[in-house]
Amino acid sequence: MDALVALGITNYALWIVRNTRSALFTKNGCTVCKAAMKILKRLGKTIGIADKDVTVIDLEKRPDKEKIIKELEQLTGSNTVPQLFVNERHVGGLENIKNEYKNRTLHKEYAIARAMDKKTCVNCEIKNIEKSLSMRNEPSNGHKTWQHKHITHSTDSTEMVHPIDILNAGVPVDIKWLLEQVRILVISSSECHWCMKTKDILYKVGKQCMLNDNEMLFLNIDQIKKGKKLFDQVTKMTDIETVPQVFIDETFIGGYPDVKMLHERRYIHEMLLPKPGNKSEGNKETKFASRLEINDELCPMCVAEEIQKARLEKRETDLKEKAKEYMLARSAVELARKQLTKHHNKHSHSKKSFMSSFF
Repeated sequence: MDALVALGITNYALWIVRNTRSALFTKNGCTVCKAAMKILKRLGKTIGIADKDVTVIDLEKRPDKEKIIKELEQLTGSNTVPQLFVNERHVGGLENIKNEYKNRTLHKEYAIARAMDKKTCVNCEIKNIEKSLSMRNEPSNGHKTWQHKHITHSTDSTEMVHPIDILNAGVPVDIKWLLEQVRILVISSSECHWCMKTKDILYKVGKQCMLNDNEMLFLNIDQIKKGKKLFDQVTKMTDIETVPQVFIDETFIGGYPDVKMLHERRYIHEMLLPKPGNKSEGNKETKFASRLEINDELCPMCVAEEIQKARLEKRETDLKEKAKEYMLARSAVELARKQLTKHHNKHSHSKKSFMSSFF
């Protein structure tokens, strides 16, 4: 207690909340607290949170227990435990923890915490957590196995069957599986000038980023067996029927103009270069950034996704406008046809009346 006062810390609960990513206030022997810790451990196993990432404060072991309880009451309006804080946000007791675990709000909060620690893109961390959650729902036998008809290969072996060998063998290949095998995938044509330019840019950048040839795959769909079926899968995924079509780390980038723009801004280098870990610990009081200091800038990969999303939204808007113009034109044609029919009927009736006057 005296040591905290000497450091200028008068409100211990508030200091803990502001200087840790996640803090859980508990009491030894409390069954409700044990249930809350069990949920957090389950969450840790699901999305990869270590025990050290959650600061557990056992009030029974604190000599200033009563003072901390009063401080918690001022912060939360409740003097009961457990009380969970994540990124300076008060989650609440066991029921709130359960609810936020079910609707995955806690998962996103810890993704934000991880992004602030690593100084990476928040959007990417959330996607990684969602990907890990979806993978947990799928059956797994502990290691990845490639199986395509008669070609079976396990990643535990030192020798790897390259995807191009499988494609040349004429074995049907799923585009999603193909994207998982390489970092750069270019769907192109052998006679396309823009495809050649795109491949030149990506090959040079790949070599600058120390990628192996096995990590880059340039597919000319007119030169591989069952290339049309593969291109149909790509078209269904991207909703684009032209080449080149470029994927980096399973994310669709676009065609030559998109690659050129991202290359000029050095975004492709940032996508492919390994991100160094943040090894600096720093002062304990200033180790963690405030919740207000979250970097909202998207990483290059997310920028590429946003470009693709904007392109698809624009295309959808254009199609709706064209459909609207078509419907207006169709209604105008129908109206003109009705007026013409009416005029024709009226003219034929008057002609008959005129002729009958002579007979």
